Amino acid sequence: MRRLTTVYDRYIFKQVLFTTLVAILLFTIVWIAPEMLLNTIKSVLAGEITAKTGFLLLFYELPKILGKALPVGLLLGSLFTFDKLSKDSELTIFRATGMSFWRILRPVLVLSLIVTYICFFTYDKMIPYSCNKLRKINHDSMITQYIYTKRDVNGHPKQAVVVSKYQNGRMYDVIVLNFSKRVFDDLHGMRNVMVGAKGVKTTDAKGLPCWKLLDVISYNIDENGIFHKINKIPKLEILNGEDAENAYQIMINSTKREREINNKDLHHYVKLLKKESLDEDYRLMANKYFQRFLHTFAE
Repeated sequence: MRRLTTVYDRYIFKQVLFTTLVAILLFTIVWIAPEMLLNTIKSVLAGEITAKTGFLLLFYELPKILGKALPVGLLLGSLFTFDKLSKDSELTIFRATGMSFWRILRPVLVLSLIVTYICFFTYDKMIPYSCNKLRKINHDSMITQYIYTKRDVNGHPKQAVVVSKYQNGRMYDVIVLNFSKRVFDDLHGMRNVMVGAKGVKTTDAKGLPCWKLLDVISYNIDENGIFHKINKIPKLEILNGEDAENAYQIMINSTKREREINNKDLHHYVKLLKKESLDEDYRLMANKYFQRFLHTFAE
């Protein structure tokens, strides 16, 4: 009896595995052929990209397709296999030998766990890696507008940093708003506005992270909201220590799509959003993070 069950397990496992692989292959071809492949061939023939670059573009698109094809392929493979077993009366024979429903499904459940792990690994490692490679091939540097607000213990804003543009490790047109303690009809007054032409994340004299602005123009504001003094500062350090590191990490991750971040970095990003009380972004990214685990098992 033990030998019989081993033969059965191998038979069902191979049947479902083969049909699953065929379904994944067909899904991949259907997904990539109509538009992606045609556009890549057109770009190669037009001389916009080389044949090697075209091949790499298609190759690095495969993990994203694979993440969707794996659960679909397993579903179609299981349905096709058991439909064939039912039509050939093989299921009736298995039940007649005393096999229970769960015993019949055991090889499929084992295969589903394997596919679940592969799918999880694809979303955690392969897709972020391929997305970063595609970004480099397309020369798609990160560009974003970002606002970081530093608050006191009561939740009132002390300082706001507005990055108009971030590209290739440098910040451009950085605006720093230093708030006063006065509040006018739920609006906080400002005591100082600074505009830096460029900015970069570096370290201060103590070796701690900080943001350094270059070519800064400082506008001081009096209690009546009038500019009364304008200074030019060649270099200025802002957001020292933990605030500088957290603000920079949030800005970097905010330029990426969820699928471009692996599980470890995404978890750290979610913790930073919660720590900085960015509730709306926190709920969105926390939902994306938990989907990483639930998505594979649900499919």
